Amino acid sequence: MSRLAELREKIITAFIPPLLALTLIGLDHVPPAMLVRMLTLLTAWACMALPLAVLFGHCALGEE
Repeated sequence: MSRLAELREKIITAFIPPLLALTLIGLDHVPPAMLVRMLTLLTAWACMALPLAVLFGHCALGEE
């Protein structure tokens, strides 16, 4: 592994847990109605994006 990749890995492992903790603390201060709306939008996006990704991947891999 290159030195740059090792440095990137160390930075990611050092900063992801604190960022996740701060995000969860921040979500505690969000009004419940807004939190429900955000989760609904994320769920709808995932439900539409995943089938489209599978379809595009299938079409891209099917071409010769």
